[in-house]
Amino acid sequence: MKYFNIQMAAQISGLSTHTIRAWEKRYGALTPDRSETGRRQYSSEEIERLTLLSQLTNLGNSIGQIARLPDDELKVIFDKLTHNRTGLMVAPSVANSNKPQINAEETRLNLLMALAGYKVDIISHELNKAKLALSPGKFALDILLPLIKEVNQKQAKGDLTAAQVTALLAIIKFHVGNIIYGHYEKKIKSTKKFALATPEGELYMLDIMMGALLCCQHQMNFFFLSSNLPAPSISEAINAVEANILILGVSQLNNLKQSLPLFVEDILNTSKNISEIWIVGGNDLTRQINVKSKKVRLFSTFKEMDQVMEQME
Repeated sequence: MKYFNIQMAAQISGLSTHTIRAWEKRYGALTPDRSETGRRQYSSEEIERLTLLSQLTNLGNSIGQIARLPDDELKVIFDKLTHNRTGLMVAPSVANSNKPQINAEETRLNLLMALAGYKVDIISHELNKAKLALSPGKFALDILLPLIKEVNQKQAKGDLTAAQVTALLAIIKFHVGNIIYGHYEKKIKSTKKFALATPEGELYMLDIMMGALLCCQHQMNFFFLSSNLPAPSISEAINAVEANILILGVSQLNNLKQSLPLFVEDILNTSKNISEIWIVGGNDLTRQINVKSKKVRLFSTFKEMDQVMEQME
């Protein structure tokens, strides 16, 4: 049986490691196996359970009331709340061949209307429908990225609150984690291995989540590390998994604990297998980045990254 550590369980389920430990200790939500050194080990079924619990709490359920329910009952509750009959953990690539046809613009409009009315169940339902109907790449490029751009504009105008945006991002994180989970279950044979992270001080995760969706789209091996990581931690992880391309998400240079050129230099000097570092952040940001290395590639859009990955297949 394949096991995942608590960090991977957290990334896939959309929970923090602290929350997972608390749910186990306080509510008996699950009892993972332990390694010889005493570390928690989570099976695929346990991560699916954590993902269900995460989404159900996002939809307003109290963890104390649902923590000990069997998986079948949790899925019934989820289906009733989202009107979803396609199954929670079905990845887009293995969904029923009779996929629903969706209009991306109409879907984004529905999502914005649901967000304005705090209709969390509708948001999750619309995202799930799009996730099942579209490939991971189209889900990222046609739905999520334009949606986030519109949401940011509305928040800047005062049309949406920070609480509304936070709720949306939590649900997006859940559905992207679902796709990533499905990808990890496949046997991918690509020669390139990607790692995705953000530098210490950068808390914004959506850039590397979009990068992960593109890795899923192009059937790349990848390891979703985390956000807010110091250079030594990233290098250690890269060396452990033998990744040769690092995707760094950077949105706000001023928040970084270390200047980006020095951060990149530290990783290049301490990582054994890295052939390239890809930095994604948008047009304005890439003009500000002054990293002089033949191993560093800057992307102002995810469409550019998508095209490069397509050429690598």
